[in-house]
Amino acid sequence: RRENCYLQGSPQRTKRISLAEYNQKLDTYHRCIGLYKMKYLLCDLDGTICESKKEIEQDMLLELARLSKKYGIIIVSGAEYSRMLIQAPLKYKTFMSQNGNETYENDKLLWVNKFNDKEIVMQHITQVATEMRTIIGDDMIDDRGSQISFSFIGHHAPLEIKKKFDPDRKIRHDLLEKYPFKGAVIGGTTCIDYIPHTKGENIQRYLELKDIKPHECLYIGDAFMNYGNDATVLGVMPVHQITSPLETLNFIKNL
Repeated sequence: RRENCYLQGSPQRTKRISLAEYNQKLDTYHRCIGLYKMKYLLCDLDGTICESKKEIEQDMLLELARLSKKYGIIIVSGAEYSRMLIQAPLKYKTFMSQNGNETYENDKLLWVNKFNDKEIVMQHITQVATEMRTIIGDDMIDDRGSQISFSFIGHHAPLEIKKKFDPDRKIRHDLLEKYPFKGAVIGGTTCIDYIPHTKGENIQRYLELKDIKPHECLYIGDAFMNYGNDATVLGVMPVHQITSPLETLNFIKNL
């Protein structure tokens, strides 16, 4: 029934659920009653359709190729455009790189938001690194033009080491609680990303530019927690939260 999408019981025994879970249940309900049909599938990259800085596995590529015949596929990532093309080697129409701050469609640049406060960002990086007693090395700071990404153990550290650093993202969450910074979000497995506009803001800009209705879309991501880089998509469109590329693969097989 409709109330089950958000109440999880009678009004007298209401169970609290997260906003991400509410959006997911409401979206499922709307699709069940045929209120609207999905036209666009937006996917986060690292941790959602592939592992950190790795190419998409063949099974995922095949599923995305199948879905691209039904939906517009839009890849949204903190990665730079050149790396996105390597990780996702299919001819998708739209790539929103650097959390959408550099967005391409049909290989043409739609817009770019430059980062102008780099000195202040570096001060914050020094602050959180000092808190963690981390010596900043050459592989830790990646200035991508529209995003600065700071990895506590190095961007090119082995994946198995990356996954052990902060698996529940609590280290980075607590750092941003203690040292808040506007435009700082938790990214990937080891990073704090600094961006001029959030992923949600850039997606909203794209929808308005293309006259796309939010209810025609579904966004899949893995970081909807507080300070997560997917959290700002909540309220922009329906979302589906996953915890791994394998979980994404199992989910999209039913789309």
